[in-house]
Amino acid sequence: MDRRWIGFTDIMATLAEIVGDDFPEAAKTDSQSFLPIIKGETRYQVRETLIMNHKAQAYRHKNWKLITQKGPGGFTHWDGNPDEEPDGQLYDLAVDPSEKNNLWDVKPGMVKTLLSMLEAEKANTK
Repeated sequence: MDRRWIGFTDIMATLAEIVGDDFPEAAKTDSQSFLPIIKGETRYQVRETLIMNHKAQAYRHKNWKLITQKGPGGFTHWDGNPDEEPDGQLYDLAVDPSEKNNLWDVKPGMVKTLLSMLEAEKANTK
């Protein structure tokens, strides 16, 4: 699994670095340059965490992906009965890149840890 994650927000810092512009320190939490990857530095890692928002929030940290809603999302089986689904979704992408095995109820400690990390990240960006 490739761990060189970039997000849409990283384009700003990358373009600023390309043109030699100073990038505001306050914006560096949300945008990080991936120019080293473009230049071929294969060991460079932009970030270890990534937050994605749509109808729910998805939080990636290392090989874990947490989604703060019941299915559908990712590739979770959805039979149309939300009462039978876990409260969210958790996947270990190192062993389940297709997101077929929802571990939300199996690994409650990891769910709690990732939810805490997500809340801390959100508080850090206010």
